[in-house]
Amino acid sequence: MWSAALSANGEVIAAGAADKRLRIFRRNGELVGEHRTRADVFATAVSGNGHLIAAGDSNGYIYCLDNQGNLLWEEVLGDKVWAVALSADGQRLLVGAGELVGAGEKEAHIRLYSQTGAFLWKRHVGGSVTNVNLSADGRRIVAGTRDGGIFIFDEDRVLHQARAGKIVRDVAISATGEQVVAGSEDGVVYGFHLPPLPTKEDTAISTVPNKYQITITGGQGIIIGDGTQAWQHFSPTETPASPLNHISRTRLQHLADNI
Repeated sequence: MWSAALSANGEVIAAGAADKRLRIFRRNGELVGEHRTRADVFATAVSGNGHLIAAGDSNGYIYCLDNQGNLLWEEVLGDKVWAVALSADGQRLLVGAGELVGAGEKEAHIRLYSQTGAFLWKRHVGGSVTNVNLSADGRRIVAGTRDGGIFIFDEDRVLHQARAGKIVRDVAISATGEQVVAGSEDGVVYGFHLPPLPTKEDTAISTVPNKYQITITGGQGIIIGDGTQAWQHFSPTETPASPLNHISRTRLQHLADNI
């Protein structure tokens, strides 16, 4: 089994396997649908409402199905699909793809589709995409890469980039899109506090808050209002890797007090 996902209420479960099958279950374990893919299913996602299932395979195919396993549409990218994510209502599908070539990556990128399979945009990122996620409405996006990249987007615009010491294995984002976390093999959890997403009424107004607004979060790190790195928590066995890591919590408190 390569991947698994479930709906917000836990009623719909999707699982992708090395036998080139995408299977859909109900919460009681009943198999309600199955779709044969062209290769190993590396990534699966279920919309929050449980209506749509998405999957990607190692031959570069994206699949979108209903919750009975009926294929709605598919797309071939030509690059391995490493990660997929759906917005809560299933209106947006985010894909992380790229073909590994030796020690490098050929055209690592993320791309966004509509519910009906219409291509919306594509953005290149460094290294192989390891994981992607998006806010409930699909407007704010986070992606992690094998070379330690953490990319945060508002729609198709880069809001912030950060760098971990090693591979970023997992990323998550709150439903509102105001909190993002990323976990890396460097033993650090990276957290980001972001400005609220603009509403339709204020899309023409800058929403970047005071960049000097710093909050100490229970001695675990910092939150900076402009979306820069908010905090880091280290595993006891790990040595900090970046210059910020070497600033003590006491020093951070002193910096905040003097702004």
